[in-house]
Amino acid sequence: MKSKILLVHIVLILSILSPISFHGGESNIVIIGSLNGEINIASEKYVENIISYASKINAKLIILNLDTPGGMLDSVKNIMSMIESSQIPICVYVYPQGATAWSGGAFLLVSAHIAVMASGTSVGSAQPVELTPTGIIYVNQSKIVNAVVALIKHHARLHNRNETVAEMFITENLNLGAYESRKYNLIDFIADSVDELLRILEDKVLISYREGGEIRWRLVNKNSVIGNYSGKWVFKDISKSKIIEVEEGPQIKILKIITNPLISILMLVFGLYIFLIGLKTPGFGVEILGAIMIFISLIGLGFMGVEIAGIILILTGFILTLLELKTHIGILVLAGTFLIILGSLMLIPLSKFLLTSEEVSKIWMYILFTGAFIASFFMIIVYKVASVQRRKPHVGVEKLIGSVGVATTDIDPRGEVRVMGEYWSAKTLGRKIRKGERVKIVGREGLTLIVEKQK
Repeated sequence: MKSKILLVHIVLILSILSPISFHGGESNIVIIGSLNGEINIASEKYVENIISYASKINAKLIILNLDTPGGMLDSVKNIMSMIESSQIPICVYVYPQGATAWSGGAFLLVSAHIAVMASGTSVGSAQPVELTPTGIIYVNQSKIVNAVVALIKHHARLHNRNETVAEMFITENLNLGAYESRKYNLIDFIADSVDELLRILEDKVLISYREGGEIRWRLVNKNSVIGNYSGKWVFKDISKSKIIEVEEGPQIKILKIITNPLISILMLVFGLYIFLIGLKTPGFGVEILGAIMIFISLIGLGFMGVEIAGIILILTGFILTLLELKTHIGILVLAGTFLIILGSLMLIPLSKFLLTSEEVSKIWMYILFTGAFIASFFMIIVYKVASVQRRKPHVGVEKLIGSVGVATTDIDPRGEVRVMGEYWSAKTLGRKIRKGERVKIVGREGLTLIVEKQK
């Protein structure tokens, strides 16, 4: 069991720190991911991780199930670029029935190597909008509208799709169902399940060729492929392929929370206030909380890469726990433990990234256990230090108060006593004490002990 745990840790570290490659492995594999909800930085990172994972295992096809109302334009553009540059064909599949590819989703569908929709799904409504404190404002400036029109038309042309319809998604907020999308050559075909999609693909071939200096893509019937092309992907027996569904890992789940614009902005604002309050108040703790909130908000707003941020969080957490040994205030170890756990979880890209879901669940448990152990360990240290600080001194003159000794000379009112193996000058505030009588130390004046006869 210990060897398995060690192996899981080693694989996790290597997957984070080194570009492991598994080219030449099993090739008849289909990777399936799902883009649900708003498209943002988390979605962008999710697609990047899927493509990376598919490349490492030499998958034959990536299917992205799509159901979105739209999202951030920058993230949509970045995902489109990833799709275009992927060495593995990517199928954007508007699924299940009732799903939508609105706004940014329309851009992703148009830019896919293979575009498929399920019955009862729709695509369109891609006019740019801007979120403001008063609500949604439709963007009509020609500079922005012309730019996004050119973007979607360019990708439609690269994939031999209807450029006019793609433009109308933006200029007229056109919406089409699956049937109309197929009729107007916006998608390649309609399929109501992944199994059906793969069966249809077996009779198709994806080709790439140059036209007008550009690389174009087209999905055609395999019997109509004549001549040589710069690229050709055959989907023979793909319906029998091994299917791996890639779920969102800890990294993506955390990103989905902190990349929410409302959460990020509120965390930044409150973080700044808390940080300033901490600087104006004595002690430690409040300003650290504020700094952590500011840092996390900057990650959510896209000012820092996820992996770099995760490593920084872990290092900061360790520094705070080490500082706890100096300060003994308790809050540092709690903050440090939180950062170590958060940073560790942000470094786990996918639930199946080089690991099985069982192994990832174990890693979750190990990380949380490690964080709890660190917190408990340092809290015990803080408790012990506080106990020592509250304890009465056990060394020096103060320890002698209340002790019992023996008079080595007559004390009237001054003399000498022996206490705990040491000789001290002594004086009594009461009656005379004879040599050999037991005395109790009740106080001191400088280096002279004040004693009284032991009763």
